Amino acid sequence: MGAIVIGSTAIDHLFPGELGRTPKDFDLIVRSTDPIRRGENIDVVRSPALDDWVGERDRFATLNELYTLKVSHSYWELKNGSWDKHIYDLRFLKKRGATLDLQLHSLLYPVWVQLHGSKRTNLAMEAGEGEIWLAYPPAPEYSVSNYGQVRGPRGRLVGTTSTTQTKYRQFSVGGKTVLGHKLVMEAFEGPCPQGLCVRHLDGDGLNNNLNNLAYGTHEQNMQDKVAHGGNVRHEQHPLAKLTQEDAHEIRQRYLAGGETLRGLAEEFGVAKSLIWRIKEGQSWKEEPSGFFSDAVKRRFLHDSLHYTVAFGRRPIYERILRDGASVDVDPKKMWALPHEDLVRLFREEVAATALERILIPTNYRASPGAAYRWSLRRTITSLTKGRSATFIVDNFDEFAIPDDYMSRHFAKRDRLIRI
Repeated sequence: MGAIVIGSTAIDHLFPGELGRTPKDFDLIVRSTDPIRRGENIDVVRSPALDDWVGERDRFATLNELYTLKVSHSYWELKNGSWDKHIYDLRFLKKRGATLDLQLHSLLYPVWVQLHGSKRTNLAMEAGEGEIWLAYPPAPEYSVSNYGQVRGPRGRLVGTTSTTQTKYRQFSVGGKTVLGHKLVMEAFEGPCPQGLCVRHLDGDGLNNNLNNLAYGTHEQNMQDKVAHGGNVRHEQHPLAKLTQEDAHEIRQRYLAGGETLRGLAEEFGVAKSLIWRIKEGQSWKEEPSGFFSDAVKRRFLHDSLHYTVAFGRRPIYERILRDGASVDVDPKKMWALPHEDLVRLFREEVAATALERILIPTNYRASPGAAYRWSLRRTITSLTKGRSATFIVDNFDEFAIPDDYMSRHFAKRDRLIRI
């Protein structure tokens, strides 16, 4: 027989009455060869990979073992809603001197992958996650979400009105038929300025996600068609003078300051107007992979958001790029950074994601603190894995409280580049 008592029961055993809650479950890790232990509120984990660690006697987990268990579990959003509890417990244990056992961590991680599935590292939102609802001003008894959904006076979802004359979604609101993209933009951005129209940035008229919509001119709307494959563009064009790397360099150098449109135009041998369009994100559009792999449709270049929340003149991630690369991170450079700069590196990413996903789509109506905390959680559970996720969780107290990132952002908003 062999079992290790873990969870709240083990913590209460080490620190009686200090945890602030009475343990309700009895969590065990047992040898895979031992008989199944059954009982009310007993949760059992067994895996041959853990047999040597468990050993042949019953015992309580040590302080460092408990902490390592909590850290290794915090990378997943589990259906039982235990994430906040794991974070609370690991912070509790850390304050009492716990340290991460990397050898045990490497033993546990594959077991959790087996139980919970491979850790996702995808920024694309799932349905209902991060969804924000605002009243539709012309008919405030109706509300519209940033995902393009509509609710009626009684809170029920309003279905789309089918039509054969348009490729856009339409809804019946207040006795009138209104285009879905119009509903979203008026709720989140206000009335459409005279002479402008709503653009679908990905060319899909059915995609009314706020991140996919923008007010623009009819000329820009036509240019969108080119951006979505209507014509041969960029370096594929036989007369192109620039490459995608050139365009990225132009944006980065202009963002960093000290460069003029005229100077860049002369250096790259193109018209000043083209440099301006590249800077504004109207030509040579890009979705840089930056620090994280990412599938979100943005309103501003992600790199430009980093410039607005950077602690210095330039974001820290630029210091860890591979030599000669514009987007690929060099892990050796990254982990050679001083601890303080590593914390700032991840804080810049959390802040940029909070702005991109919550604050900017709501015209800054959302709480910066709540947006930061949501982004921090998503950074741990969906945006990072491996050593990056471990670093954030193991140093959670240094990330838990948001700094004044909004002041930095508003002071440098002129650096934003709209896509």
